[in-house]
Amino acid sequence: MSMSYPTNGRSAPNARAERISRPVLNIYIGTKASYAGLWIAKYELPTLNRADQERVGSLYLDLEPLSEEIDRIHQETSDAAPMIKQTLRFPDLSQYTEGLPQEQRVWLQVSNPYGTRLPEYTRMGAGGIRQNGHGAIAYNSSIIEQHLEALLNNISAVDSAGHAPDTDLMTINIVCFLGGGTGSGSLPALTALARHVLRKQNRGGNIFVYAMLPVNVGNVAPERQTLQKSNSLAALLELEALMLKGDDKSQAFIMDLGNRQIRVPGGLVDEIFLFDDTQLGDQVDQMAQLIGMAIAMRMQNLSGIGKKEQAVRPDLTALQEHDDGGLITNVGSVCPLEVVFPAKDLATGFARRRAEALLRQATEGGALDYREQDLLRNQVCPARRVMEVFHISDRERRAAPEPRRWGSASEIIQAVNRYSTVVEQRFQEQKDEALKEQLSALDGVFQNGVWASSLPRMKAVLELFEEEYKKVKELTFASGAMMNRVSPDQMAAMNDRQRKAYYGQACSEELQRHRIVASNAVADTLIQELEKRIRMVDVMLTTLRYTQQRWEADHSESPEMRGQLTQEHPYRHNVFDPAAIPDPNAINELDTAVTTSEADRILKSALERMAGALGSDERSARETAGREATAMMDNMIAAYHRALDEMRLLEVIQLVYPKDRAQQEAALANHMRWMATTSRSTLRHDPSLWGDQAHRQLEVRAHLAVDYEDERERQSVERARQSTGGFGGRGVGYVPPGELLQSNDRARLQLLFSHHGVSLSAVPFLSDAAGGCVKSLKDRQKIWEMQGGIPVFSSNVMQDLVLRPGAFFDPAYEKAMQGGASAVPAPAPTMTGYGDDLAPGAYGQPGNQSGYGQLGNQSVYGQPGNQGSYGQPGNQSVYGQPQTPPSPYGQPPTSNAYGMPATGPYPAQSPAGSQMYGAQATPPAPPITQPRNLVDRVERRARN
Repeated sequence: MSMSYPTNGRSAPNARAERISRPVLNIYIGTKASYAGLWIAKYELPTLNRADQERVGSLYLDLEPLSEEIDRIHQETSDAAPMIKQTLRFPDLSQYTEGLPQEQRVWLQVSNPYGTRLPEYTRMGAGGIRQNGHGAIAYNSSIIEQHLEALLNNISAVDSAGHAPDTDLMTINIVCFLGGGTGSGSLPALTALARHVLRKQNRGGNIFVYAMLPVNVGNVAPERQTLQKSNSLAALLELEALMLKGDDKSQAFIMDLGNRQIRVPGGLVDEIFLFDDTQLGDQVDQMAQLIGMAIAMRMQNLSGIGKKEQAVRPDLTALQEHDDGGLITNVGSVCPLEVVFPAKDLATGFARRRAEALLRQATEGGALDYREQDLLRNQVCPARRVMEVFHISDRERRAAPEPRRWGSASEIIQAVNRYSTVVEQRFQEQKDEALKEQLSALDGVFQNGVWASSLPRMKAVLELFEEEYKKVKELTFASGAMMNRVSPDQMAAMNDRQRKAYYGQACSEELQRHRIVASNAVADTLIQELEKRIRMVDVMLTTLRYTQQRWEADHSESPEMRGQLTQEHPYRHNVFDPAAIPDPNAINELDTAVTTSEADRILKSALERMAGALGSDERSARETAGREATAMMDNMIAAYHRALDEMRLLEVIQLVYPKDRAQQEAALANHMRWMATTSRSTLRHDPSLWGDQAHRQLEVRAHLAVDYEDERERQSVERARQSTGGFGGRGVGYVPPGELLQSNDRARLQLLFSHHGVSLSAVPFLSDAAGGCVKSLKDRQKIWEMQGGIPVFSSNVMQDLVLRPGAFFDPAYEKAMQGGASAVPAPAPTMTGYGDDLAPGAYGQPGNQSGYGQLGNQSVYGQPGNQGSYGQPGNQSVYGQPQTPPSPYGQPPTSNAYGMPATGPYPAQSPAGSQMYGAQATPPAPPITQPRNLVDRVERRARN
């Protein structure tokens, strides 16, 4: 497949390399699981290019209305990735099930001696009842199947770059919380439905389950803890039962989901990753973040850890074996850890600090020295040119020519008045031109960064200009001549020479009077404008100072500059963590290297725009100042983004410690020691805690990936890695440092510490008989059978598959029956209590096998006739024992694995020959010598 994006991430500026070639569909069941989807959408998908985003689909399923935040985050950060939300609702199923045949009803009903229960829709989700979650999937299977098909078609289509992804193999990740009813109840059916859709579309692919176990139960009521623990184990055992049935090649196993039948294939689920209490954090939302990071690492199969995971996946298929109890060993755990260079958050932090400094610079200082004042007065200020701009041409002078013959005095006065009108009109035109010119000169002063470097400095310039225009008025009034006009009689008495002199003097005085009036008008207008602008400067200063104080109160120091992350959680580590880079001033080296003149340019542009708004009103000035402060912050963020976004993590460390390779490698080693220590301290992720309980095929891997540019950088990372040591404790669980992988994720140093090939019986949280999930499941099943209430299992079929001894191959029992060293005679038929339920006829001994729903003389879950086992014909019994009469679900059974009476109705006391749950059997049978149900097999390791 041709690639349109460079895989090294450096060929094109600001271009993100392609990282995903294999389409990925992530399914989130329930509210708690949706946190993982939100993490991926908010913090992982935005780091991918658009073509990669188009290859990642998301399906959110819940019985409760899904949060609107899902839509908002997907639209804001990853709008190219297809996403569907579906709230699962269903009506009263009484009439619905009446129209179904019996072999389909048993997939919805759960029976006990007191009757049959159907799934019920509640306004509080599944209400912790697994059957409700299963019923929601069964009833809505059609719409879920349509969503799955639509999303798979969407993410496998030709992307925006014009290339078709690798659709031969796809990945489906299912995320759920097993403590409630929605995730634990729907998980088995949904995995079968997802595999069915892949097979229907003739697609190969992997299905991975990321299951959160119930933790942090300190404030949870004991009965709620019991419910959550039993839900977790019941969901995993039902999934285990389906996988064991799918692996049975002798006959097909059909699951009925409502009105559709699904064949359960072999390899139903490739791997189940379990997440529970760790020393890093036990909150469910933190586990969801952990899952989101793990999925993000593994799905990027063209880069770093994801690429390595795809390469070793064929090797891991050898781990799909069985433990010595017959349980599938496809359980694992992952601990993803990251050291990140948070370019986006750090850019915001740098910009915040620099913008606050720019606001202080814009609102402080402003004094002008004497040289600047002289320069302003003599060369820049236009006030002194006011008197010079008013002049008349010869044409205006000839407007009132000197008469050849002097007439009466009135004629001379009229000539003077006519001349005065012409001058006044001319000076009025020149006054408008002078106002425009001098206002333009005033605006031009603040286009010079020398005079507009701060608002107080701009105010000082305006005040100096105001003084100069006031001096203009003083000078014009002082030079104004007194106009002594004579009366017409006096004018008539003058001789011609005097009249002529008077006429010239009168015209000169009229010219001067108009010049003074026009100059004062210009000065008055400019003084008024300057006073207005000074007021606007004061308004802007008040606004900016208030903004600065508010910013400083909101964030005195950016958390990224203290080695923290904006979204702090225990699995991500800031590259500037004090433990790795203890010098708090080292980060300033990066700031200095990133930008020097950008801040000055941004401040100059902001002040120029504020200077341009000085002629507005106070409201506009206040809005302009607030807008420019915000723009100053945004522009600084954008400037730092441009500088930081393309930086690699190793390059950042080199900038912090320039020309000091030893310190650079020491910082890397400190980060890797944090990774090693953290991975060792996780309760779930330390294989040494399992010891010899772990399966012999346990595979522990540690993948380390970073973007290194050349051999020098690679060797530096290798030296730091070797100095760190391995991941996991020395001894059983020790893992070498791991192979260093080349990644094109420039901002991260990633570690994926993972285990593969684990059995459910090797997980202490599940198998601990004293306080783990096994005891909780037993206690709840006993209550369900004796009192009713909340069922443990999702359906009659799943309840029987999990609890019926001998339903699946049991290698330990086969070894005992073949006369091995631990062989012990089978217990007597009367031993029917829990753990002692072997009877003649089981595993090839005399007696008939039992079967489910195949044609022949048989009974399907309580129908008339002889009871039959899954797919076996003939006259048979449920547990491989002769059974007279057959026992339907909901009716008194003939024998029961959990200590119920072997015959007759359920009495208050157990008859002879039966053992109630928890009662002492006589004599006790060694547990290794009898066939086990799945609960026994999980518990056997801890018990032995």
